[in-house]
Amino acid sequence: MVKTNTVDVPDAQARASWPPKDCIRWIEWRVRELTIENSEYVDARGRWLLEEKAAGGRKLTLSDKVADYAVWLFKVRDNLSWHQIAYRFFPNATEVNIEKYESKVRRSYSRVEKNHPGSVNFKQPRLSRYDAIALNAVLTGVIPIYVSAATDSNQE
Repeated sequence: MVKTNTVDVPDAQARASWPPKDCIRWIEWRVRELTIENSEYVDARGRWLLEEKAAGGRKLTLSDKVADYAVWLFKVRDNLSWHQIAYRFFPNATEVNIEKYESKVRRSYSRVEKNHPGSVNFKQPRLSRYDAIALNAVLTGVIPIYVSAATDSNQE
């Protein structure tokens, strides 16, 4: 911990990660949020990822968050190698060019790790300009008051 005069700030290396089961559960919930609406799967990939180990050997495509989460689940939950995961997403790859596809899969995994709050590699999203102004105001003791944009003349 780095000691400052106002707060204790943890070092990047000192940040504790979540237990693996909690990380897996968090990712599975993100998949549910993206693939289920009104108790129905709107994206079949969600069913494969949540109900079958390694998505039942099905072929997938890298294109969105669900695919990124699939890579992460294959690696962490299902213990597949980068080679196996690359073949899942790029079945036409040959031994000559599989390393190129493994690199794409690793980048996909890294995107999830960077945005996963339980990961050691988690990067906190930056505050917007307006959020930073409001935070600074509260820290200095100002009490923000909500003022409607509508005036009396507009409400008639």
